[in-house]
Amino acid sequence: MVEALRPIVFALVVLTAALPAALPRALTAHRGAIAAGRTLGAVGLVLVSLAVAVAAAPVPMGLIAFAGFLPLLRGLRKLLSAGFRPEPPAPEVSSARPALAIARQTIAGGMDALALLIPLFATHTAAEILTVAAGVVLASTALAVWRPPFAARATRLVPGALVMAGGYLLLEAGAFNWMLPR
Repeated sequence: MVEALRPIVFALVVLTAALPAALPRALTAHRGAIAAGRTLGAVGLVLVSLAVAVAAAPVPMGLIAFAGFLPLLRGLRKLLSAGFRPEPPAPEVSSARPALAIARQTIAGGMDALALLIPLFATHTAAEILTVAAGVVLASTALAVWRPPFAARATRLVPGALVMAGGYLLLEAGAFNWMLPR
């Protein structure tokens, strides 16, 4: 059953990691800088996730499986606090190099992406990692260029996607296999 969920979860991971955070109003006119910054930021998030996943290679798979709790708990926290806290305003960025400022902002606001990508990269094959990494970078670029009207509202789906992906990672990596009879 978990195997059937893999494409759905991969799509959710890609979209959740690629959804843009709020941009300062001063930068909304720089479409090329936004696309370049989001792309650089997505590449940075993928590289950080990959580095942490590679560093976790000596850790037994049974322990890595529990990393699925990170996105699960982040999603539950966001679901429970959704109506109580307003979104923080977007930070001011330098307009001298807007692409680098947007890349820094994308990486700094990428905790949800890291929470999803690190356990996913640590528990899957190289082909699956490459597929998800390419999807995150391409989707980040496409959403930055296209800027669909639903992107701002789509961030409301992130908590549910985090919970679902976290549960999937826990089941897929075998976090609860010790509870099953042999």
